Amino acid sequence: MRSLRHIPSFVVVALIAATCSSGDVSSTSQGSLTPSSLLAPSAATTPSTIADDTTLPGIAFLEVNDFAEFRTHEPGSPFTVRVTLDLAGPVFARWVDPSGRPLSPQLVIQPGASHDLTVPSTQPGWYGLEFSAPPEVILRDRVAGETLTYGFTIAPNVTDRTFPDTNASYGLVHADLLDPITPTWIKTLTSQTTGPEWFSQELNHRRSLGYEELPIVVGGTWQSRNDLPLSDIQRGDLREELTTLFTQQDAALAWELGIEENLDDGWGTDQYWDNLAVKARIAREVADEAPNDVRLVYQLATTDRVEIELFLASSAAQYFDVLSIHPYAWPDFPPPATWLTTLITETQQLIAHAGIGLELWFTEVGVPINAAPAASFFGYPATGEPVDGLDPARAADYLAQTYALALASGVKKVFWYNYRDAGPERDMAENNFGLVDFWGFPKPAYAAYATSATMLEFAEPVAFEQRGVVSLATFSTEEFLVTAIWSSEETTFGLDELGDISRIVDQYGADQPLTEILNVVPSVAYIVSDR
Repeated sequence: MRSLRHIPSFVVVALIAATCSSGDVSSTSQGSLTPSSLLAPSAATTPSTIADDTTLPGIAFLEVNDFAEFRTHEPGSPFTVRVTLDLAGPVFARWVDPSGRPLSPQLVIQPGASHDLTVPSTQPGWYGLEFSAPPEVILRDRVAGETLTYGFTIAPNVTDRTFPDTNASYGLVHADLLDPITPTWIKTLTSQTTGPEWFSQELNHRRSLGYEELPIVVGGTWQSRNDLPLSDIQRGDLREELTTLFTQQDAALAWELGIEENLDDGWGTDQYWDNLAVKARIAREVADEAPNDVRLVYQLATTDRVEIELFLASSAAQYFDVLSIHPYAWPDFPPPATWLTTLITETQQLIAHAGIGLELWFTEVGVPINAAPAASFFGYPATGEPVDGLDPARAADYLAQTYALALASGVKKVFWYNYRDAGPERDMAENNFGLVDFWGFPKPAYAAYATSATMLEFAEPVAFEQRGVVSLATFSTEEFLVTAIWSSEETTFGLDELGDISRIVDQYGADQPLTEILNVVPSVAYIVSDR
């Protein structure tokens, strides 16, 4: 990630503070799952004093509150959202699914009125409360004629955990420890530690909650110039610092050394590799003396085979346990099946050829979700560099496809970047990677992440297969096979070859009717069958 650069001092990355942030439907649809006959009515709780046919032009201010932390609810019972409109209006409200399809009739809300709007289903999924307005009324933080959607989720039941399962494959960058969907592995750049003893306390606190931190060593004694060799003083200081960190009681199990150094000037020069080899050897020697099994991770922000080859051919590669790729598919983020399979396969072949025995992780991967108004700039305003990004529904597809493809193909851990948008700026790609928006409302990707983790985290990968436009990622548990299936275009797929089907779960966690012929789309479906 571009913003994760230029950190001035030695950092052990640690998370300390939690983050905060209609028309009738005649049939079920992926992510909605509720026939119109089951839609719950919306009840006005405080009437407006404004006549129904009156329009007050200006900027409409909405207060939207479901009175639930993280806007996330348990399956099985409906929740209600209190909506209050002030200053201008009317506005029109309806529930929508991740693709914007209506799930409820449209409700007119006048200024001064409060309404309780009940979610139209009790199944797991993402539910958007979409607001629109007449031309004379502009919704806050929107342009004229633009809708505003607040996201809510009913999350699948999450497995309780009392200690970290470090074999787990799901990770999350900038996670909130209190959010129920936060996975075992967490990683963040939100703070610098004041010393190893404090980091040890923080790490133990995370473990008591069921999490394992992946810290990053960067700056300070790790920092070196790419045009000069390390001095004896630098080597001694680095050894002392790493000894303090790696050998403390209950130290972290894995450490990333450096942040995306392949994006720095001078990366790949002979002096860079010489210095990296010296530093990595020191880290390896210290790690081997530690009471715990400490693993060392080197990261490359790349999709370029050449950069991977350069690292594996270096004298430094032998000292690492894990190669982490940050496969950001700038600038258009095409479907993972069109490129990610090749990247993983080639990287695994290169690792095997090097004979080092490195595991392959993704300690960052994500996609910017285009939040800008239609036909407006989205990207990096400071440089004028545009980025396509993906709309919220396609971003959810991208996440679910990435996890299924990567894990089935042998990537051991995948950390999604990131939990929450870094800022409210709608035109800035760097600030719009979050599973939840800056204000804390979940995006469709949030529900897709929760479902993916629920279905796949504790399953063993079996195989990934591409059949024309259809992708199949197969996993196994002690009792079942789980097949994640999606396609680049709408098609059908016969499920008889998958065995005795017991469940079909959509990308957002809702059970679908059992069928012999599945309508396959870019949104991932999870097919559970007997082994």
